[in-house]
Amino acid sequence: MIKKPFSFQNQPVSQYLRHLIQILVLLFLNAKLFQISATPIVVPFLHATHAPFSTAVGVFDAFESSITSGNFPILAVGIILITGVTIGKLLCAWACPFGFVQDLLNYLPIPNKNVIPRDWFKSLQMIKQLLLAFSLFSSILFGFQTITEDIDPIKKSPFHDAPFSVLSPSTTLFTYIPWAAYWKPEVLYKQPIAYLKLSILIACLGLCVVIPRFFCRYICPLGYMYDLTNKFKFLKIKTGSIKKEEANKTLKEVCPMDVQISTDDKYINSPACIHCGKCFKYFPNQFSQEFF
Repeated sequence: MIKKPFSFQNQPVSQYLRHLIQILVLLFLNAKLFQISATPIVVPFLHATHAPFSTAVGVFDAFESSITSGNFPILAVGIILITGVTIGKLLCAWACPFGFVQDLLNYLPIPNKNVIPRDWFKSLQMIKQLLLAFSLFSSILFGFQTITEDIDPIKKSPFHDAPFSVLSPSTTLFTYIPWAAYWKPEVLYKQPIAYLKLSILIACLGLCVVIPRFFCRYICPLGYMYDLTNKFKFLKIKTGSIKKEEANKTLKEVCPMDVQISTDDKYINSPACIHCGKCFKYFPNQFSQEFF
């Protein structure tokens, strides 16, 4: 049994460095706080583009908004493909703001983390597949509507510009609540959709407390897009000659994505791996990063 695998005081230096980078990225993404103008930079991870002080564009927001405006999302798709085949989901662990929030929740002294039975893993993975399908179908539908009809901006659906982002807990936390609380507090209780958005956020954060990175594991549609490129990515973790059964027992306790390895794997081939590096503390002479 590993003692307090999710304790903040029980982390190697690399994890403190990772959290420092997450904080710096969060400050960069909200640099309007420091009177820095917005940029056209598209970041290859989930980011709430319309947050009050945002200076960048989230790639999934760009993906959805391009389609809903009637255009092919060539820039967003290109960024997702290049990122996916080079570093995979590395930025999910080292840069994503909502991933950082989930990491902080993991440090709360709550027992019984990683409580999801392994048999449920594939079934729960279908959630983000369905959400990606919903996003793609809705975006294409609204894109066709944009091309063929004259849409009244006041009467158009709240899902029109970015279907997934409307209900995304990340967008609610970083965009909806700050805008509403600071400028128009009444929308928090006057708009019917507000209750749905806040309920989803609260439920998601609650689940993230007891299930590390619950959103990343089972909800994030961008994460699923990166899953599809996993077999082709250059950045890999070599497992060495470690006994896989023993390794999996340790990974079950320490890995926030519940990654497991098979007896034939020379590398961690699970698409769930976000390269957070937490496992390196427990396998310092076996696990190593390789880029090829």
